[in-house]
Amino acid sequence: MLDDGSTRPVRQALGWRKPRAEWPGTPSVFTHAGISGGRLWVDPDAGFAYAFLTNLWQAPEEPALAVLEEIYRANP
Repeated sequence: MLDDGSTRPVRQALGWRKPRAEWPGTPSVFTHAGISGGRLWVDPDAGFAYAFLTNLWQAPEEPALAVLEEIYRANP
């Protein structure tokens, strides 16, 4: 539901993107995030993939990115 009380259908699609410059990772990283806060992060150069799952509608991206930063810190 929108702030004005109206609703609109949810349309989702599969889309991959490169992360923002300030996010961690190697140049080969690609990622996909969802409206419910989930994120799939693949870093072929670092040799891992990361899945953060939640079901909080319109969840902020900060929790998933904070965990991701800790993963990179733990595995230099």
